[in-house]
Amino acid sequence: DVSLQVERPESGQLPSAFLQATTRELSFSIVPQGRSEPHTFDQFTLHASASVDGQSGHGTGTLLLTDANGALVTSSGSVELDLAQLLRDPAGASKQLLRAPLDILLRLHPRPLSLLPLSLPGFPGGIAGSMQLSGSLLGPTLDVALQGQDLLAGTGADSEPLDVSALLRFVPNTGELTGRAEATRSGRSLVSARLEGSLTNDAGNPYVFAAWRAGELRAAAMLNDVPLELWPAAAREHAQ
Repeated sequence: DVSLQVERPESGQLPSAFLQATTRELSFSIVPQGRSEPHTFDQFTLHASASVDGQSGHGTGTLLLTDANGALVTSSGSVELDLAQLLRDPAGASKQLLRAPLDILLRLHPRPLSLLPLSLPGFPGGIAGSMQLSGSLLGPTLDVALQGQDLLAGTGADSEPLDVSALLRFVPNTGELTGRAEATRSGRSLVSARLEGSLTNDAGNPYVFAAWRAGELRAAAMLNDVPLELWPAAAREHAQ
């Protein structure tokens, strides 16, 4: 189902547009490489909406993907456009879109590993995560966060669940890469690690993903308060 609404408060003003779309339950199957049995994805529903304000040029969009177990993935975003300039110079639309401020967030809702679409039966615990793209398409910043809770619970005698968190930031224009991760058990830190360095794109275009390669990387970790050097040039103090 799709609905589109266009409104113009006064003549001479640019109209505002509102779009909504919803699918019925979708099912499909894929056959992973090296396997003969297909994997079936069932009862997926997609809800999407978008709007653009004609006066300010502010645009927003949301997307929600659900399955039989509830909300799975949510995405939301916003962008600032100069609609009057787009109408005056349609040929320059691509340049404006590349430079337009934007903010896009993709979120994986907390879900037990056993209830993921690609389920991991027998693996206890759950996972959640998010990915955010901010700045502009010409100058983006990518932030990724992952959380795992109650992992490895009950996998052995006297085993306690493990919680894991990780943060990663990447700035493609400079190649700057930073990350931090920590594993805790019963509120006590077991391992904490930090990564920093840079990546190099041989094509000079951040969207040519195959052209990225590792440059200078430094990493250090703390294991039960004991510093470990993961790369020779690692600065241990950054792991604290």
